[in-house]
Amino acid sequence: MAQAKLNNISSFISFTVLVVFGVIQLSDAQYITLGLCPRIGGMRDFNISRYEGLWYEVEKYWFAVEATASCTNVRYVANPDGTFGVEINMLEEITRTKMSMPGVTWYRSRDGSADFMLDLLVTQSPIPFHFKYPYLVLDTDYDNYTIKYLCKQLGPFSAQTMWVLSREKSLSPESREHIYNFLRRVGINVQKLRRSNTSTCGDIGK
Repeated sequence: MAQAKLNNISSFISFTVLVVFGVIQLSDAQYITLGLCPRIGGMRDFNISRYEGLWYEVEKYWFAVEATASCTNVRYVANPDGTFGVEINMLEEITRTKMSMPGVTWYRSRDGSADFMLDLLVTQSPIPFHFKYPYLVLDTDYDNYTIKYLCKQLGPFSAQTMWVLSREKSLSPESREHIYNFLRRVGINVQKLRRSNTSTCGDIGK
């Protein structure tokens, strides 16, 4: 019993430190390069009702907040007011403890393009707190893949974060080829993407 409590405390502390580190980074972004952010907006005519449901993280840029996490998935539920509820589920790798963060996403754009703000409630900390960040949905076919992206200009540098999610725990070769071609076309580096290991994840978040 004491060991279980110790594991939980260790998990909470490590996760909280990582979230705070991410907030301090301002952009929460981990791929930093000299130059301007790509001139790209969110996907046009975004359809929330088609987007809702469960998505699995399959590739991403390295992200400090998720440095000790794996098996990340996200569930979206469309709300009548045009926002959508969010639940992010993941495993803390050191203790294999399941963590869930509820939140809400709303449009920042006024033209229906997929430019959003996410507000998460971090409950794994001894003192729960909110963690906000903007992001774009660059592209999705709603049935197979989606690309989430953010970029912040830091003087002469651009700081970027990206997640590729799938309806399944792996991408088909066709979807991956389409995604990589799309990203290259809009000037985003695909070499920094890291594939997520989902082979031991089970049914987290289902």
